Amino acid sequence: MKKVETYQVTQGPLDPSGTDRWTEATLYLGVLAAYYVTKDPQYLTDATTWSSKNKYALLTTTAADYADNWTAGQVYTELYLLDPTANASDITASKAAVDAVTASPPTLLWYWCDALFMAPGLVVRLGAADATSGGATYYSFLDNEWTQTYTVLYDPTQKLFWRDATTKANTPTTYWSRGNGWVMAGTARVLEYLPQTDVQRSAYVTLLQNMASAVAPLQGSDGLWRSNLLDANAFPNPETSGTGLMTFAMAWGINNGVLDGPTYRPVVDKAWSGLVANVNSAGMLQYVQAAGSAPAAAKQSDTFDYGVGAFLLAASEVAKLP
Repeated sequence: MKKVETYQVTQGPLDPSGTDRWTEATLYLGVLAAYYVTKDPQYLTDATTWSSKNKYALLTTTAADYADNWTAGQVYTELYLLDPTANASDITASKAAVDAVTASPPTLLWYWCDALFMAPGLVVRLGAADATSGGATYYSFLDNEWTQTYTVLYDPTQKLFWRDATTKANTPTTYWSRGNGWVMAGTARVLEYLPQTDVQRSAYVTLLQNMASAVAPLQGSDGLWRSNLLDANAFPNPETSGTGLMTFAMAWGINNGVLDGPTYRPVVDKAWSGLVANVNSAGMLQYVQAAGSAPAAAKQSDTFDYGVGAFLLAASEVAKLP
């Protein structure tokens, strides 16, 4: 964990022109997860430094309600929740952006499956931070928007998500590893903060259980999933970003009593071994598929910050396994 985090933070942002992008934000969500489990102050310093450089702002080069832009807000809100008094201003921009959308949400706001990682994690954390109304507005908004996306993009037969409506219409047998990893990890990150009394909590639990049961048999002999879940031969190379996200979600499920330990612990152990085997001597995570919207190849030399974020999320939950 430490080796990989140090290497990636030293490399600097994937895109220096927009360090508050989802790519970097995902990395620092993993950095914070590493802090929670290790209490190593360097992780907290790294996340705080990144957030401070961004002035706790969200990316504004695209629409304010665009889910990817909300990912950075998850980092800021987690820092706020660590110390609401000292970090009171950390959530100002994030709260303003989300509040503007909850007042008049568009139809099918989160129209691609990746969005279920990028945006709901912020909404549910703002709910936890809402001392005035107990988060009711945020949780209701989250449940309604998530249900719309689920209804359009979830395949109840395969228990997997299509990436978007275009994939569903044109290549209906294609299920992207990282896309489904985003959903599984996003589900776990919602459950981390969603109240036990939420009317849809059981639906999120069932979804994580169903998706875990679907992906577990598709795991490669090396512990990793291929980019095209139902056609491993399409891109036979290992792929670590989707694997990291699914490993995190399943380990979280075991640790929180959502997934059966005897069933899924061997899957998680095998996946973790596969991930570690793809960290080189310098600490670089290999075989990370580039940003995209469909299965694709990845080379051993390919690495990206969001893949490292997924690795750190996985590591943080694997470290907690009994």
